[in-house]
Order: sequence, then structure tokens, then C-alpha cells
Amino acid sequence: MTNDYLDRSNYVKGLLLLIGKDKKITDTERDFLHKIGKTLDFNKKFIERAIDELFENKYLGNKPPVFSQKHYAEAFLRDAIKVGFVDNDLSS
Repeated sequence: MTNDYLDRSNYVKGLLLLIGKDKKITDTERDFLHKIGKTLDFNKKFIERAIDELFENKYLGNKPPVFSQKHYAEAFLRDAIKVGFVDNDLSS
């Protein structure tokens, strides 16, 4: 049995971690995460708050996401690459 909600949550968490690596959040990164959140059926206000509280969220940690379903892992890798280039500034 798989936990779809946990996979979706880990997906958003993983993208948040990537977006926050350079210690700034651009409007294009914010828009990208809103699109992903909508696709994964998350409330817009939830995503907005997660973005706004990214740097203060001590529970977010820094471990990469783990998925129970292969299709989430594959989609996450594609979106992780996209988020790296979404603001036209690939940061380390």
C-alpha cells in the first residue's frame, strides 16, 4: 500500500529545499512551485505559506525526499532540473 499524500508532500518539500538553496526565492520560482502545488492538489494558501516560511521552518530539514511510488520520483527529478533553471540562474 502506498501513501499518495506523503509522496505529494515530499515532492513539495524537495522542491522547497532546492528553491531555498541559494537563500533567495524569485518570483519565477514562486510561480513554478504554485503550478506544482496545484497539480499535486495542494491549497494555494498552503503553498504560499510554505514558501513564505521556508527559511524559518526548522522542521523542513535538509534531507532529499524519498518516494514510495516510482512515478513521483521520476517526475520529481524532471521538476528538480526545471526549478534549477527556472530563474535563469543555476546556483550551487
